[in-house]
Amino acid sequence: MCYTTCEYACPMLISMVQNIEAGLPPESRDKVGFVGVTFNPERDTLPVLQAYRAKMRLNPEYWTLLHGQPDDILALAVFLGVKYWKNPQGDFSHSNLITVLNPAGEIVYRQVGLHQPISETIAAIHQVAQDVTQQGHAMLSKSAARAFFFIGTIGFSVIFLGLTLDTMRQVPKQTNASNLTPQAIEGKHLWEKNNCMGCHTLLGEGAYYAPELTKVYDRRGPEFIKAMLRDPEAMYPGQRRMVNYELTPGEIDALVAFFKWIGEMDLNGFPPKPTLLPVAVPSPTGSDVLAEVERPKVFNQLCIACHSLGGQGGAVGPALDGVGSRRSYDNLIAWLTDPQKLKPGTAMPKLPLSPSDIVELASFLSQTKQSSSKASGQQG
Repeated sequence: MCYTTCEYACPMLISMVQNIEAGLPPESRDKVGFVGVTFNPERDTLPVLQAYRAKMRLNPEYWTLLHGQPDDILALAVFLGVKYWKNPQGDFSHSNLITVLNPAGEIVYRQVGLHQPISETIAAIHQVAQDVTQQGHAMLSKSAARAFFFIGTIGFSVIFLGLTLDTMRQVPKQTNASNLTPQAIEGKHLWEKNNCMGCHTLLGEGAYYAPELTKVYDRRGPEFIKAMLRDPEAMYPGQRRMVNYELTPGEIDALVAFFKWIGEMDLNGFPPKPTLLPVAVPSPTGSDVLAEVERPKVFNQLCIACHSLGGQGGAVGPALDGVGSRRSYDNLIAWLTDPQKLKPGTAMPKLPLSPSDIVELASFLSQTKQSSSKASGQQG
């Protein structure tokens, strides 16, 4: 510890440390740093310390001169065993001490006083450098640390730039940019204009108040999306619902085209496709052995939004487990064709189903019958 306006002891102390530096073996010199801390932080600012380092010809690669808060300097002095006080003239009286620390900050040697032999200090520093090397914790010199920093920064910058360029090169192919039609572009503008992201997420961005829509075209299909955009209240009566934006048919078609383009992007498996349980029905022999029936695509797109089957789906309408035991095939056809005609005032809307969709759904639902064991259990 020293200060820059000292005219006697501090220059001598620094000169002794320079001699210690010169006396170190070459294999130890690059593993050692020399630190001086000023007693007078008010005057010895960083520019003053830098000028003093140049004046004393201290190699900035190995020498560091520090200042700090008075309390921190006092705490360091107590730790090192350095005594000092400021006299009325503004100078400092202090002990002259050179301390050798290992990488853990532990004191391994002290040299007290001026005009002392430096051989033991050199030996202590050399021993610490050897111990560090043997333990595999060799300290980097400032030049090595600087080279490591610049090489690492430049290297990783090149890697980052390369990955960025590779990503940008793949974007047109993975997003199917060639399929981005004017209609889909109009749908994107409608998405942004109506702040749909304020409730929904798309490509992982947005709010979580309403469903994620990246794969909505594949998950629900165009007819469900159109029906939802035309009249959200009819799709989910009495439930939390989307605002009706009074979209024109052309605007609805544009949004559907936008969702279709988004859904066809290659997003490396995002979002994960939900696993839908197979439907279990009694086997044709009438035994308790169950067979599995493939769910129609339109069922997974439309019906499951409100109804559940096998514990999966919505809760707006009744569960469809065993509906084939409660309704005949003809009744299912009539119900799917026009629910309001069979039951005026029902919450179920007239869905945008084609005749082939109705036949497929009725055939599928008529097979979802309760097993004989479940039926007898309920009767008992």
